[in-house]
Amino acid sequence: MHSSLVSRFNVPFRVGISLVAYNRLDEVQKTLTSLHAVLGPEDRVWVHDNASADQQALRALRQAFPWVCWTCSEQNIGFGAGHHANLEQMQGEGGQYAFLLNPDLALHPGDLEQLMEASRQVGDAWLLGPALVASEEPDPVLDSAGLEWDATFRSWDRWQGERWSETPLRDAMAAVLEVSGLCGAALWIPMALLPLRNEAWVFAPEYFAYGEDGELSLAWRRQGGQLGLVPGVRLVHRRGGFGKLSALQREDWEQRRRVVQSVLLNRYRTWYRYGREELQGWAWATWIAHELARWGYIALRKPFLLPLLPELLRVLREERNFLSSNRQDDA
Repeated sequence: MHSSLVSRFNVPFRVGISLVAYNRLDEVQKTLTSLHAVLGPEDRVWVHDNASADQQALRALRQAFPWVCWTCSEQNIGFGAGHHANLEQMQGEGGQYAFLLNPDLALHPGDLEQLMEASRQVGDAWLLGPALVASEEPDPVLDSAGLEWDATFRSWDRWQGERWSETPLRDAMAAVLEVSGLCGAALWIPMALLPLRNEAWVFAPEYFAYGEDGELSLAWRRQGGQLGLVPGVRLVHRRGGFGKLSALQREDWEQRRRVVQSVLLNRYRTWYRYGREELQGWAWATWIAHELARWGYIALRKPFLLPLLPELLRVLREERNFLSSNRQDDA
């Protein structure tokens, strides 16, 4: 990275990269190290730390990367809100693109240029994302090639767990492939499109963590926007956080209650906003059967999660009031 990046603030930038950190500071270090090697003098990096526990390690990290614009909150304000804090600082500085990254990704030389070229091919009017893979192998296992939704309105990372050569991506020739949704781990946004919604820069403020990318994708499409995968850019995703319901343990609930609430309840928010009216006939029966099986599993195998049931009712009431208020505003 060019030395002129250091302390180059309050000037127009080409790509503004936004990272939100919460613990896992070793992953943040790896990502910042990779960025150091690929950014040009006109690129900038913002990191918002959500009150990571190891403040000594955080101070060491800030000293090691003085060219980064750091902000730190006294409490965990959430994934989306952390990015919003970074975007608020970017806005008004004449930047061309924002690139929202998880702090468990590594970039390669030329990745930003490919994303810029792909964005220009669609008139800088789409939200874009790279393919996420599990390793640097020539034929890697895919982590995400965009999002799609199943019959029970759960979002899935397309072709997750499959080899690149086993998917249609092996023959992809286009610079941009339109997709239904994008993984929020790496989200490319032309600055001219911001803010993407009336109430926030990008993500719905009700989503503390998890599910905000699926909700954003559906909201953007409802506005007539388009989303695209850039298959020529493949980023290794050192995935962390929560996986399947079976992986949640009592200590997760006791130590990270708000995050676990988000993991399990945010999809109901999304369903209420975008999928409820589309379910008819057997689709309703399928959804109800899935939910009964899911909560039956929780009652038998994860009873410590049962306090979430009244929280689920609260979420549905909030969404009903939210939609009712929006309809009144539209009228």
